[in-house]
Amino acid sequence: MTIEGRRFPGAWDETALMEQLWRIATNEPEPVVRERVFVTEFVTEEEVRAANAAGAPSIPAASDGGSGLIVLGQ
Repeated sequence: MTIEGRRFPGAWDETALMEQLWRIATNEPEPVVRERVFVTEFVTEEEVRAANAAGAPSIPAASDGGSGLIVLGQ
């Protein structure tokens, strides 16, 4: 998530997200500290297509459908 040029990585639950948005709105510089931050390597759609064309079995084909979330190595 990027807000006003600041990047906040990972997935957010509702409580932590609302707290972070409140801190941004009140110009508080400290980010919300979460117990766990789930992140993965960023890849572009072009990189996924190229890897798929090269036969990388761990990346699902775009035609497979799904949520649009691509996690490498799964």
